Amino acid sequence: MAQPSKKELVGTLITIIRLSSSQGALMGHAVAERVGLKASHSECLDLVNLYPDLTAGKLAELSGLSTGAITGIVDKLEKGGYVQRERDTKDRRKVYIRPGPAMVKVAMLYAPMAQAMERLIGTFTAEELRVLIDFHQRAGGVITAEIAALRKR
Repeated sequence: MAQPSKKELVGTLITIIRLSSSQGALMGHAVAERVGLKASHSECLDLVNLYPDLTAGKLAELSGLSTGAITGIVDKLEKGGYVQRERDTKDRRKVYIRPGPAMVKVAMLYAPMAQAMERLIGTFTAEELRVLIDFHQRAGGVITAEIAALRKR
């Protein structure tokens, strides 16, 4: 049997990436549903976890939501204990959005998948991991640029 061509491999990889993206979004939706949040709230929570010095303005920029929508989401998440607002000690005008105590409920729902992914990732060699990291970093840059371009159109 002939090996797939580079064009076929590229097509297969693009399909797998799209599927993985959809599966990730569906996981986020399932977690949000389980804790009584909207999917956009779950995505915002993920961003709060990923960015330690996240402000509402940066969250709006990253999520593509308006600052007004972000204010409403953060208010709801704060009321539920999922996030807390913290003023910058040097610049009191700056407010960071940090994980709150209720975030533990969300983390517990993601824990089995995180552990399974860690086991899977552990099966790759260091060199394979470097390639995967490089690919995902560069792909993230492409996606970020395309999101910005789409918003400008």
